[in-house]
Amino acid sequence: MSLFDQNQLIVKEKAFKIFNHFEIYDKSNTVIGQATEAKNWLKKLTGRFQLDFYEHNRRVLRIKKPFSIIKPRAYVYGADNQLLGYFVKKVIALRPRFYVFNAQKQQIGMLEGDIIGWNFELIDSNRQPVLVVNKKFAGFAREVFTTADAYNLFFHENKNIPKQVALATPFVVDMLIHEHKKRGMHIHTY
Repeated sequence: MSLFDQNQLIVKEKAFKIFNHFEIYDKSNTVIGQATEAKNWLKKLTGRFQLDFYEHNRRVLRIKKPFSIIKPRAYVYGADNQLLGYFVKKVIALRPRFYVFNAQKQQIGMLEGDIIGWNFELIDSNRQPVLVVNKKFAGFAREVFTTADAYNLFFHENKNIPKQVALATPFVVDMLIHEHKKRGMHIHTY
């Protein structure tokens, strides 16, 4: 079964790494994919990133974040490098919030987080649920001594937002919000 055929996934970030690496599990706890950050020191230092998703050693998705100061964005590309959609972080809000756009620059949804920024819901432009992302407790030692996170993803049947864009959600959150906190450079803007 493909990453995009699942209605529930578990994402676990690898601990003790410089460049991000995630393993993606199905609900029976079998690894079915991975996401790996491109190893580029210049991008890392300037807050840019590229995250490639693999399934059976074949790239199926890519997320890119260009350099930005005011409105961080993350772009989602398919296996053929075609733009599928993108996220734009709302800079000033009480809770973390991202606007979700399709490749034609039309807003197709919104990603809203809880006040601490660990649990998120992706809704389409009709306010119908697409995805719920919950931070998963990874164990006392892992939570206290590492920056590695784990997330549960629950997908709803929804045709208004491509599944690839929905799958990018926890990675965008981790890279645009939590990565800055981990490096000690987070400016509290939500």
